[in-house]
Amino acid sequence: RRSISPYFEAKKAIERTVLAASCRGLKAVIVNPGAFLGPWEFRQVEASFVRSVMERRFPMVLDQAMCVIDVRDVAEAIDLALSRELFGLPIPLSGHNISLRDLVTWTARLAGLPPTQPFLLHPEAVSASVYWVQRLALAFGMAPPENLGFVPLIQDVVPMPPSPEQIRLGVQIRPLDLTLRDAIVFHRNRKPQSIHSTLIRS
Repeated sequence: RRSISPYFEAKKAIERTVLAASCRGLKAVIVNPGAFLGPWEFRQVEASFVRSVMERRFPMVLDQAMCVIDVRDVAEAIDLALSRELFGLPIPLSGHNISLRDLVTWTARLAGLPPTQPFLLHPEAVSASVYWVQRLALAFGMAPPENLGFVPLIQDVVPMPPSPEQIRLGVQIRPLDLTLRDAIVFHRNRKPQSIHSTLIRS
């Protein structure tokens, strides 16, 4: 599953490089969080969970649970780790463990959408199908479908308890409904054209 995407090896290579540099004196904080949720997200709709729910793009989901965390909680954890000089120590960060179906249903309800119960798909079967579709595309010199690339990523965001490092750090995790509400408000107030123009000018 991981062999069809450079994402996984790239992430491991980056962490190995930073850890090696920290042994030589680099003051680097390393955190390993679950999947990000929250405001200030400027990714395309296909890569945005909350936007995808708001646009009703989840008629089906993988039958699995995952770990999600507010991006602001991650930022605060980094600040705490920096202030305590916890350099070169990977810190796993857990937020909320929840099934994908429940996360979609909850987000839709908070967004004021009609009640929805996505159809559940078997994760291993979907992952195997995506693997072979991407392998065949590469074998015939074609680019794999971009909208399938998220499947291997989702399967890696597994539920996890707070790590000892996180507990010692004293990270305060926001309630999930607050994270979802703030993300919904952000996307509803967002003006893509003005944001795009700002990025071009900068």
